[in-house]
Amino acid sequence: MRNSKIARIVVSALLSAVLIFLLTACRIQDIGFDIDESEQLPIDGINTLIVDFKSGDIEFVEADAARVELKGKSFSFVDEAPYLKVSESNGNLTAEFDSIMNSIVKMTVYLPKENMFNLKIISTSGNIKIHDMAFENIDILSTSGNSYIDGCSGKNLDIDLTSGNTNVSNVDFKDIQINGTSGNIDVLTTQANLNVEILSGSVDINDVSGSLDIQGSSGRIDVDLANKDIKPINIRLSSGDVRLTLDAETKFNLDAQASSGNVATDFEVTIKGNSTSDDNSIVGKCNGGGSLVKLQVTSGDINVLEK
Repeated sequence: MRNSKIARIVVSALLSAVLIFLLTACRIQDIGFDIDESEQLPIDGINTLIVDFKSGDIEFVEADAARVELKGKSFSFVDEAPYLKVSESNGNLTAEFDSIMNSIVKMTVYLPKENMFNLKIISTSGNIKIHDMAFENIDILSTSGNSYIDGCSGKNLDIDLTSGNTNVSNVDFKDIQINGTSGNIDVLTTQANLNVEILSGSVDINDVSGSLDIQGSSGRIDVDLANKDIKPINIRLSSGDVRLTLDAETKFNLDAQASSGNVATDFEVTIKGNSTSDDNSIVGKCNGGGSLVKLQVTSGDINVLEK
């Protein structure tokens, strides 16, 4: 009897706890506050625009007048408005979501198409979208979320992601640096020297006009270049496969090494002197030689294909 009574008490306590949780959740939903705020961005003469948005999506939209907009909902017992904060210090203009409570919000930044300042984005969680805009430099630091950069231009594009996918397309930069811990990286139709470092994930490169330097620990690397006048290519991968597709008339020096795996190519390779060719390596000239293409894989296969 005593055990049965204790069991009933435990069950009753658990049911009460569940009921309190549900009532609290419903109460929070009821008392949530709508967020709809907007601030002008005085961008004339600034050195850097810093967008600091801890949680939520960020989108950049072309407009004649520079301003920032914050919309969504906060789940709090107290309305902490205003949530949007714009401040300027030492040539840096900062737009931030000035709150730490639970919320579902989106920040939209309206800017002209051509901007003569740097753009720095700091995001903890959320997607970032920038389309058809020019800046001096773009620097993105994101912990979790996807980044979409399309039709943009500038000197340098730096993207540092802990977890999330990166999609860069139709851009024109001098140099692009992408660092990722986990996620997929896609770079399409791009004019830039590209440097990629990723621990785990796939890398897909299509029609990049500059030099390529790609390093990965685990994943797949697939590069497809349409231009037969290629710049130097250096790819290093610890575990996974590398596939490189080039125009059939591309002139290059090939140095492909797979410690544990096979190396194969469609190209006719001229081997002279100390150059070697076997299942694990191919070193020689293709179409008379040209830019160096160096491919190294510790565990996995290498395929160099012609089209």
